[in-house]
Amino acid sequence: MSSGGSGSGRYCAIGFGSNFFFPLGSEAIRVPAGLLPSRSAKTGCGAAGAPHGDGGRNRGEGAGGGDGCQHDDADHGRVCLLAINPRGSALQVPSFDEDDGADQEQAPPSSSPSEWLESRLVPPGSSPSPGGGGHTRYSSSELPSASCGVTHTSYVIPKPGSGTGRGEAHLVGTMFGRTHRRLALQPTRLPLRIARVASGRRHVLALTEGASSGGGVVMSWGAGHFGQLGHGPELTSCTEPRIIERLLPHNVGGEVTEIAAGGLHSAAIVAPSSSSGARTLSGRRGDGSGGEITVRETRTFAWGS
Repeated sequence: MSSGGSGSGRYCAIGFGSNFFFPLGSEAIRVPAGLLPSRSAKTGCGAAGAPHGDGGRNRGEGAGGGDGCQHDDADHGRVCLLAINPRGSALQVPSFDEDDGADQEQAPPSSSPSEWLESRLVPPGSSPSPGGGGHTRYSSSELPSASCGVTHTSYVIPKPGSGTGRGEAHLVGTMFGRTHRRLALQPTRLPLRIARVASGRRHVLALTEGASSGGGVVMSWGAGHFGQLGHGPELTSCTEPRIIERLLPHNVGGEVTEIAAGGLHSAAIVAPSSSSGARTLSGRRGDGSGGEITVRETRTFAWGS
């Protein structure tokens, strides 16, 4: 979610749902109920939110990777501003505690949602503390990306000034018996930046940028008792990112371009390394304009249960 108008270069994340396993993190700020639109009727399961930070949409270990239907209306109505910038400085505002159960912050009577949001972010050009850079833990100068698991949320936090959206993998929440109440860096021990992450029920996949030899590297960590990590039957769990050797470019004959993580399974799309599988087609694009389109043949790999 972008804040401060177009061109401001500030981004923040909004999450909603139960924070019992801290998928929103302990530093999430409860959005005052008065700023949220009233719901005249329940719309069933699921809800719509900001694309970068709907942490907690799938809630509860006992849900079996379910659809979030087994929770009361209080869970559905909770909306929080999430901390997404571990390098920023936090403002002195109340944080949300699951045990409290009540709004810890009230918006001014005349405050609009945008005014309340701006009051929680440090204006560009100011610095609340040395190295703050005018951005707090609730905003970032680079566009982050997020993926939601059942009890955790994984992020790609871009390197400052990179402008590519690629950076380091972070995780907040509970995964495989370990709880991170704040954003925690997931060390890859590789000199490559993370391009995207995908969260499953209790595991995470990460795809790095392409190396000089061609092709990105896929890593996984978390629980893998059903083979969803892709490391073979001998390794059923790991707490840090580990390379999936079966998906290295020289083993699959191409470059992994996309990854996905389900409840107990994972998948990857591989494009061939050579141009022999590419075809050029002539026709009209979706916008009605004519031209040539290059189509590449791909293969899909899936593992797990």
